[in-house]
Amino acid sequence: MRDPFCAAVRSKAYWGYSPAFLAACREELTFAGSQMDAPEGSFTVAGASLRASVLTVQSDPGAAGFYLTMGARAAGWRDSHSIAGRRLPMFAFDLASS
Repeated sequence: MRDPFCAAVRSKAYWGYSPAFLAACREELTFAGSQMDAPEGSFTVAGASLRASVLTVQSDPGAAGFYLTMGARAAGWRDSHSIAGRRLPMFAFDLASS
């Protein structure tokens, strides 16, 4: 399996984020091995096995339109753990209605 951090960095770098920004966000862009599932690129959503009714996503501000287009609803904001003063939008997918 490829390093998911590298995939996240390649994705962010494509949109013009600086190496300094990417380094500062390393912790938030890293997935634990227990969060990964086969095949490559597939993520385990722990709540799915518990019949979760909502999937909450912490987004990059630039991806907000994507999540809204995919059917998510705005669910507030969260402070970045990597960069002081940076706020990240939260989105929720209502799984019970899908």
